Amino acid sequence: MNNQELMKSLGLTSYEAQVYCALVGTNGTKVQELSNSLTVPRPQVYLALKRLVARGMCIEHRGKVNRYSAVLPSIAFKEIMANEKEQLRAKAKGIAELDRTHKQRVKRADPFEFVEVLKGQRIRQTPADLYKKAEKEILVFCKKIRDRNEKEMNATLRREMALLRKGIKVRCLYGEQCLKDREFIPFVRKLVDAGEVGRVAGTLPMNMVIVDKQAATFSLSTREDDITVFLFNHPSLVTVMIASFENFWSKGRNITAALSDG
Repeated sequence: MNNQELMKSLGLTSYEAQVYCALVGTNGTKVQELSNSLTVPRPQVYLALKRLVARGMCIEHRGKVNRYSAVLPSIAFKEIMANEKEQLRAKAKGIAELDRTHKQRVKRADPFEFVEVLKGQRIRQTPADLYKKAEKEILVFCKKIRDRNEKEMNATLRREMALLRKGIKVRCLYGEQCLKDREFIPFVRKLVDAGEVGRVAGTLPMNMVIVDKQAATFSLSTREDDITVFLFNHPSLVTVMIASFENFWSKGRNITAALSDG
């Protein structure tokens, strides 16, 4: 935000902002000088000066030729800034009240709202959105590679690499079946080299992602192409899923040897 934009955000018109900024730092300027240095029409210079003087932002020095100078900005905008602070306090109070309303309604929420069945595009989009919101740690069960096409795999790679660069910890437990896929191994190597902590387990019950101990998704399949994905955000349900992850994780072996074998 430049000085003129700042002045306009504090209530000056475009012409007033230009004239005031031109006066700042001068001991006194003539209307002719202002008119020559600005793109403001001369009649508008007079009008802007008249308004600035009336608002106590500008001083008129009378003489044979009147000169004008700016009042120190911290004084000129003192009242406006005080009003801005009062408005900000009022807005903060309003947000705090909305917070209380939100928390009260969440406490009364229907338990079924904590479980959601994902369909269509949301099967891919919701986990991607959770990744974007991650701040600390992501836990992953990779039982089966659902999207084997190169575009989707590269998108997943870029998403996780971005998280690792931000310092977010990622622990992934791979099912042995995944690492039998020769096209998938280079993908895993890149993630491990980038900082992912990986282990290998014999079998896993499902694909699962847990983000920051707050939300989790997992998928169940009944037929080859029939996959149902669930989203959980209830703390107790997520805690159970974390316990399940840690149990399988403790029995997994380091992924380095498995990748070397690949």
